[in-house]
Amino acid sequence: MAKTWIYAASAAAIGGALIGGWLLDPAPPEASPQARQSPAAQAAAAPTAALAAPAADATRMLAPTPVTTPAPRERVTLWQGELRSREGAQGIPEYLAQVEPALLDTLALGQVLEMSLPGRERPLQARLASTHNSAGLPVWRGGLVDGDEAESLTVVRSSLETHINVATLDGSYSIIVDNRSGKTRVIDENDIAARSDPHGDHVDAPLAELPPMPPPAQG
Repeated sequence: MAKTWIYAASAAAIGGALIGGWLLDPAPPEASPQARQSPAAQAAAAPTAALAAPAADATRMLAPTPVTTPAPRERVTLWQGELRSREGAQGIPEYLAQVEPALLDTLALGQVLEMSLPGRERPLQARLASTHNSAGLPVWRGGLVDGDEAESLTVVRSSLETHINVATLDGSYSIIVDNRSGKTRVIDENDIAARSDPHGDHVDAPLAELPPMPPPAQG
């Protein structure tokens, strides 16, 4: 009888241990959505993921690059040096110069234009102080650097030519620039005045008989 009770107790203990172990064993983790996909679905998704990264890189490569506008130059030398002269219309001298056409496309307020003019020992410098439109054409006005208030410079830009007028205490100059070639003609208004009134500032010397010239030197 005792043995039968021991066997029954042992069987009950073993059964309780098995049931307790089954209750204490944690449930297996739930598989992720990707793991639950079939191998065929995973194989189809792989190329799509591989193509997504290059597309993002291409988007970054195609992003527009900011465009920076260069600041205008503070001083622009239109031309310098001695000007070559030729006889123009009605015998009035014209002085020839050469301008880089792109320089006239970048005019800005506060800019100093420098140029050499006939009859002046030093290059003329004028600072652009204002701008406006006249008959649809841009007009720039300025004064001479270290000059008198009455002295001025005016620039008028058209599609074919640029006209520059310089007024100084010593006289005025008319300048015409070909916008395409940069060829420039400078006219001294004093030459026009002298042509129209040759005796205006001219003093005639009294007529007198000149003494005979000495004989040429003998070698």
